[in-house]
Amino acid sequence: MNVHKQEQSSGAGDSTFYLEKLKRGLEQVRAGLGITKTMEELEAMGKDES
Repeated sequence: MNVHKQEQSSGAGDSTFYLEKLKRGLEQVRAGLGITKTMEELEAMGKDES
């Protein structure tokens, strides 16, 4: 069983897991590693996939 499934089955680990995930994401954004796209770019991507 992987760590994510193990934490989900415990119930109490859910909050901790997602808070840590959010913390890592915010650290990446602050470090300039976030992905930024305009709405037009996202719409174009959606059209390319269809």
